[in-house]
Amino acid sequence: MHSQNIAHLDLKPENVLLVENCEMPTIKVIDFGLSHRLDSVAEVKAMFGTPEFIAPEVVNF
Repeated sequence: MHSQNIAHLDLKPENVLLVENCEMPTIKVIDFGLSHRLDSVAEVKAMFGTPEFIAPEVVNF
């Protein structure tokens, strides 16, 4: 996601899946409803996501 300049904007436990149907478990990120493709120099200056999972440094911005 980072190499594609995609910001998920709602990362929380409910949006992370662990697939264990093979020898090597795989982590998958789901629910890209709030995601945005950003310019390489862009900064996100608004609050997005679920309030309980927003980082303190974002809330104090």
